[in-house]
Amino acid sequence: MSTWTPFKRAYLRPRTYVGRRPDLWYRNSRYVVAFWKEKGGFRDPVAHLSIRNRDRSTQRSWTDFQRIKNELCGPEYEAVELYPAESRLVDLSNQYHLWVFRKGALDWGFANRAVRSVK
Repeated sequence: MSTWTPFKRAYLRPRTYVGRRPDLWYRNSRYVVAFWKEKGGFRDPVAHLSIRNRDRSTQRSWTDFQRIKNELCGPEYEAVELYPAESRLVDLSNQYHLWVFRKGALDWGFANRAVRSVK
């Protein structure tokens, strides 16, 4: 896999999308991210990130997605990936969706940090 480079604003025209056009596009050496700004009230998401590999493969890494969330939204924001009911399924390509929330907006999940370094 290619070396990670910083995200830069990109100016892309999507071939297909559901709903409104993304507010921003970002690209680095590995991923393209469509970014929608959301209203961000109490328990409302502040952003929706649609992430795909540059090669449009199904290859993905949890640590890469964590890094994308941190770099584009901030390290103290939290994100959720949704596996919807079949009646609300959107599956047009190998893209993955994160909805990002302010810290504390989600009252479930892990309470403390626990990280093991892998070498």
